[in-house]
Amino acid sequence: MSVSLVYITDNVYVLPTVVSISSAIQNKNPETIYDIYVIGYHLNQGLEEAFPLLNTENVRIHYLAYKEDPVLEKIKPDIYVTSTALLKFKIADLLPNVDKAIYIDGDTLVQKDLTQMYEIALEDKAIGAVKDYACVELFHDNLNLPTYFNSGILLMNLALWRKKDFGTQLMELKKKAPKLKYMDQDAFNMFFQDNYKKLPVIYNAMMPNFRGYSVPMSNLNAFYDSHFSDYQNILENAVIIHLTNSYKPWLFKGVYLSDLWMSCLQKSPFRDIQLSLAEPK
Repeated sequence: MSVSLVYITDNVYVLPTVVSISSAIQNKNPETIYDIYVIGYHLNQGLEEAFPLLNTENVRIHYLAYKEDPVLEKIKPDIYVTSTALLKFKIADLLPNVDKAIYIDGDTLVQKDLTQMYEIALEDKAIGAVKDYACVELFHDNLNLPTYFNSGILLMNLALWRKKDFGTQLMELKKKAPKLKYMDQDAFNMFFQDNYKKLPVIYNAMMPNFRGYSVPMSNLNAFYDSHFSDYQNILENAVIIHLTNSYKPWLFKGVYLSDLWMSCLQKSPFRDIQLSLAEPK
């Protein structure tokens, strides 16, 4: 059995996406087979050539070029997410032969093998996701919903998506409310509300939010029904680290987890790239 992973990228996110995929490959079990699908939206000529370089033993990279979409072009970026993120709604249709997959945002690092996550049973649920502490408890940007999840990492039942045509319905919802604060995430939560499989925080550890806002461990453990001793304990157990907020290590000097991200960059096809990093404000 192979594990299917999906990434979506554009010109803005191609660098971190390659680094994230590299981290997934570096940290998988040798016997695990990864089929990694990369959906590239309107990439500049030559950028897509980085992805075949990631092919290795038991890793198959499948690159899909997605042409310019007038619907996406009409929707303005949110705080730091481009409208390319809305292609998440189209994954089931773009990958008609894939029935289950893990979707992963590019601003992530994968620290462990993903087989256990992939094998989580979704049963009658369309997605599995991790609740978003910051949106619920810090920003109160949860649309007054009973629960609210982060859409940066999703375990997806693509067969059910196609059967129920969820992608079309989600896109219609977004088009009717284009000014939702979080690009795809608000639409996901409005549509599925509490009808999703709640995954442990280790599958989407939003460490910059936890540490940046000095969230007490007792609060995090209560929210996630977990028993971590401190931030380092979460970090060590995290399967996927999500580099949330705008201070990304490929944009700013010395931000939290920069060393970890840079070490993954050095093992990627972009290892020789010269970054121009700004000072954090």
